[in-house]
Amino acid sequence: YIVDRSNIQTYSLASPSLPNKINTQEIGEQIESIFNYEDKLFIGSGSGLYIYTIQDDGIPSRTATHTYEFPILPCDPVVANDTYAYVSLHDGDTGGPCGGFNNVNELKIFNVEDINNPELLISYPMNRPKGLGLDGDILFLCDDWAGLKVFNVSDPLNIVQIAHFDYFN
Repeated sequence: YIVDRSNIQTYSLASPSLPNKINTQEIGEQIESIFNYEDKLFIGSGSGLYIYTIQDDGIPSRTATHTYEFPILPCDPVVANDTYAYVSLHDGDTGGPCGGFNNVNELKIFNVEDINNPELLISYPMNRPKGLGLDGDILFLCDDWAGLKVFNVSDPLNIVQIAHFDYFN
């Protein structure tokens, strides 16, 4: 599965040395990231969080969408597990691929237990988050000039920063 600025493309790897594109679907605008978890694809976009379920034939089908209501589109990496999706939004640079000037720099946590209806639980302010990693209940967040932050997210309504490595960007 590959995303570009507005589409998801499905490739067959039946012959790994000759990948074969078997499907293209339009998603939306400002598509930035894709995260595969089991039979789900979580797609981060400046306009929202898109969730797709991979069908038996390998083609993804849109399951849910949560759109953002910002005047200018932020950048949007995403990671997920069975219960939660973690989305980091940052305002980008003027003239860059992200919207700029929208002053949206935050971590959003969604409950995705009902995959058809993702529910925004909480948002946490950040400096300018640009990347995420998840290992069990540990969330790694690259926060631009503020460095790498490590959180225990076992209680998403009360995340706890357990480490901070500054001077990375």
